[in-house]
Amino acid sequence: MIHAEKVGPHWKCELKPEVVSALVQLGWTQTPLMSEEELNAELKNEIVKARTDSQDIRRQRLEKAPKRPAVVQVTRAEFRRNGDVVAEVMFNANGVCEDCGCDAPFKRISDGTPYLEIHYVLPLAEGGDDTVENAVALCPNCHRKRHFA
Repeated sequence: MIHAEKVGPHWKCELKPEVVSALVQLGWTQTPLMSEEELNAELKNEIVKARTDSQDIRRQRLEKAPKRPAVVQVTRAEFRRNGDVVAEVMFNANGVCEDCGCDAPFKRISDGTPYLEIHYVLPLAEGGDDTVENAVALCPNCHRKRHFA
């Protein structure tokens, strides 16, 4: 196991891919194993199809659809980021989004600091450096805009 945290009444555990593979091979879990990208692509394709179907067809499917979603095991790689980079970028931003210039939308419950998110100008997955020069502090809306607009 890599990480575990309590989420409401349940525990969320992040397992190493080899542990998940072993559980599947042993037959201890029957949930499909897929990457986060595959899961997101599957949902995106379903949404595209649903938007092109008529409302009547969607409603017919909704009547038959299970109320509880299926559970899948998702594997993903994460970068071990430098906490000093995050702290320095947040300190420099001083609670103000570096895109829109607005104050952070709220304070963190955990420590009362302004809630901004770190965004890497050249993403780490594309070879970007984990440095202060490659990172900005953004409000959640501007962060989403950088990824999806």
